[in-house]
Amino acid sequence: MSNHSSEQMHNVLMGLKADIVIKSEDTPRYEAYLHRAINAEKEFCAAKRLVHLKQELLRCRLSKFLNNQTDGTMFETLLRQT
Repeated sequence: MSNHSSEQMHNVLMGLKADIVIKSEDTPRYEAYLHRAINAEKEFCAAKRLVHLKQELLRCRLSKFLNNQTDGTMFETLLRQT
């Protein structure tokens, strides 16, 4: 990738004002990480931290749904978990 392209990508990512950015091909790994974190912290973390992790998982799934709105099971999962 050229320096110009890298600089443009950097500017776009900075404009998102996001905590993290995940490549679409890494989404399943990120979801798995969130599931592990939720399960590991259920008994030990503050309720606020657990809510934050669950919100992040829902955000991830919502993004996936918005990119593939024909997935009825994903819609049902989002409704149930929300």
